[in-house]
Amino acid sequence: MRVVRYAGLRRRAAAAAIDSTLLIATSWLIVLASAPAWAGRLTEMAADALEIHPGVFGQLFPIQMGILFAMTCAAALALSWVYGPAMESSARQATLGKAAVGIAVTDLEGHRISFRRGMARNMVKLASAFPVFAGLVVVGTTARAQGLHDILTGCLVVMKPKP
Repeated sequence: MRVVRYAGLRRRAAAAAIDSTLLIATSWLIVLASAPAWAGRLTEMAADALEIHPGVFGQLFPIQMGILFAMTCAAALALSWVYGPAMESSARQATLGKAAVGIAVTDLEGHRISFRRGMARNMVKLASAFPVFAGLVVVGTTARAQGLHDILTGCLVVMKPKP
């Protein structure tokens, strides 16, 4: 009989930190690579809206950085909608962060989840973060270390057995 070990809050937080770092870095690279196509026009629009002359050195820099930051956040959010569900429904059953810390996402019977279930889990996970990460902190209090998003979508996060 196989004993299932559930992944605790610390291990899951470490995986989330790795995944967040990867998503932000990838998003930043995408935004910077695509900036020549859109940055000039957005800068002109911001200068017009604020009645700043685009030739005045330095006045638009904070606005440009704000635009880059906002675009990076939007890109990271868009990537995360596909990244988590795609990786967790794959044969690996884990994102790169989860794989790095030795955990995987399964259904209640220990099988691989579908992409659709992964999408639902991802959407509910966002709602679980409010207020004050309450739906995520629940991981430390439930018998199977499930967050609200895991409970509502019928998922478990388990330790991968060592080969």
